[in-house]
Amino acid sequence: MRDPFADPNNSEARPTQGVAVDVGFTLDWASAEARHRECLFLPWLEPERDRWPGSLGAGLRGLGAGAAHEASRETAAALVPHEETDRVLELPASAFNRGLRRHRRLEPRAGCFYPRAFLAGHAGIEAGDRELFRVEARKP
Repeated sequence: MRDPFADPNNSEARPTQGVAVDVGFTLDWASAEARHRECLFLPWLEPERDRWPGSLGAGLRGLGAGAAHEASRETAAALVPHEETDRVLELPASAFNRGLRRHRRLEPRAGCFYPRAFLAGHAGIEAGDRELFRVEARKP
């Protein structure tokens, strides 16, 4: 997967084969209180090279611009990991880098997913980390 923070002039950062696409994920779900929609945009992915859970990679191959693919419930479940108490971290609110996105201040919300880069510098997380984490709760 392409590192969005990498230097584009560095030959290791440039893709060498395959077709790169921008992919947007939308996860619609409902709780007892409301309906929710989580969105994630990932630029410059290569469906032929990158690893995808379940049948997602096969579903994305060959789709044209603006096309949509609806993943199975099993594939969607693979995108949202089961609760792993050993991976739960309690961090101060100041650990979340609200200014990471240029021209947009982002406030963390309980239940939402963010790239771990928002926590860079804490718990051994690096600036280019795109693995997702979920905010479980916010303390005032």
